[in-house]
This record gives sequence, C-alpha cells and structure tokens, in this order.
Amino acid sequence: MKKVIIKFSPALLIIFIMAVFFGRSQKSRDDLMNNRLMNTKITSNNLDFIILGDSRVMFSSNPDLINNKLKGMNFAFPTNSYSKYYLDQVESRIKPTGDIIMGLSLESFTGRSNNISMKNFITKFDRGYYVLNQMSIYLYSLFPSFDFHAVLNKTNPFTSFIRHRPRLNIAHENGWSEHTGDTIDESRFVYHYEKQFKSLPPKNEFISHLIKFVKKMKLTGAKVYFFESPISEETLAAEKRGYRLRDQFFLSLRRKLTSSGACFIHFKSSFKTYDGDHLTSSEAKRFSKTLGEKIKKEGCSKE
Repeated sequence: MKKVIIKFSPALLIIFIMAVFFGRSQKSRDDLMNNRLMNTKITSNNLDFIILGDSRVMFSSNPDLINNKLKGMNFAFPTNSYSKYYLDQVESRIKPTGDIIMGLSLESFTGRSNNISMKNFITKFDRGYYVLNQMSIYLYSLFPSFDFHAVLNKTNPFTSFIRHRPRLNIAHENGWSEHTGDTIDESRFVYHYEKQFKSLPPKNEFISHLIKFVKKMKLTGAKVYFFESPISEETLAAEKRGYRLRDQFFLSLRRKLTSSGACFIHFKSSFKTYDGDHLTSSEAKRFSKTLGEKIKKEGCSKE
C-alpha cells in the first residue's frame, strides 16, 4: 500500500497544485472582469437613460430589462446619498433629453457615508490605477497571501465589495449587480436601521438638491421617474421604528417631486430580498420588467 502511495504521490501532488492554481486563476478572472465592468460604469456618458440610487437600486434595476432599445446605465452605488456632487456626476453622463429613473430609500437622504463609495470608484479608477489594479489582481492570483494593494498604498473598493460575497454578486456591463445566491435572512439589517435612523434622520439639504436637479432636468426636456426601493417587511418596520416620521417623510417627498414634474411609479406587489435590503436575481428581473412596462405606459401615480 505504501509503495502504491509513493508511486502515485507525484501525480497526486501535480493534480492538487493544478486544482489550486485553476481555482485561483478563475477567481482572478472574475476579479479582472468585475474591475473592467466597474471602469465601464464610472466612465459611461451620452446615456439615453440613467438609474440613480444606493445599493438597493444597484441590485434591483437592470437597464436592459427596463428598455433594451436605449443606452442605459445603473449608476447606483452602495450607501449613496442624493448630494449635489452625485447629481452633478449624473448630469455629466446623460444626454440633455435623457430619462432619469430614481430609486428612493430613507438612507439616501441621510448623508451617512458622504458618497464615499462612489467617490472612491471615480477617483481611483482613473486610467493609471485601472492598469495597476488589473496587474495587482493577477499577482494576487499567484500570491494570494501577499497584499499588493497595501504595498502600493492603494485600495480597490469595488473588488473588496465583490469579494465580501464571493461568486454570489455578479457585476454587469450596464451597471446592474446581480445576486445569484439564496435568501440569507430578510431581517438581517433590522437592528442596524432601527438604531441608525434614531441618531441619523434624513436631511432637508438632500431633498433640496434633488428637487433642484429634477426641475433643471425637466427644463432640458428630460423625463424623470422615481420609485421607492423595495425592501422586506422586517426592514420597513425597523425603519419606521427608527424614524417614526418615515411615512410622512415619503409622502411629503413624493408630493414635492411630482409637483416638480417627476412621475411617481408605484408598486402594489412585494418583492423578495435575500437580506432584507437587496432583491434576489429573479425578483430583480421581475421588478425591472415591471418598472419598464410602467414607464412605457407612463403609469404615474398621484401619491
């Protein structure tokens, strides 16, 4: 038996090394692809329509399913706020008469992260960093225990976001992020939101920025649509406990936006999330198709 093991040990060792190498090689290819797609997202311009919001929108809205005949981009980012900086970035990427689709969530009016995720993407995915990052991902596949980003004093927010849930979140050319895993826990963020909104309620400055943006875009001939990002019942209840004026806040916001010329898209049905905050792949596709149909029919709600 020992002779057999000794005889075949070199072959087994080679198989083991190949398995490890190709596993890392696949991971490297995934990272390289995700990196290229994010670069496409932040350098997009001359768009026919653009989708705005935070990570809820990033996972819920697939431009190709909303309208596959026009050039669209999901320009949503994690923990994003409707700041003047963000809206200026949006305006520079869309045609003067291009359509605006906005997903609203309570957190997108708090300024909690100061748009840090989007700012990191835009400032660090310049041409020089993009090439450097592609090289570091390749090196990572060969030497996974060595942190090349730390040595180069660089960080890659998008790759780290993808690695946080490896192989489950897939980035697409149109800016949509797709979650391919199963539902984890729809009450996952209950404590987080209940605690957060007690100390960090929405701010009027972000409402003001958004209203001015809508009015400006309407003057150029653009059509503006908005919807409330779908979340689980557990997350919704947590937000209401954290900020007791939540319903009044959204009612007032809807009235201000519609009076400024925006079209409110209302959804009567609920959608399944994988963590209470972000839609599953199948539900995101269903949501996107429904959103596209409502926009096509100009299905604007009064409230």
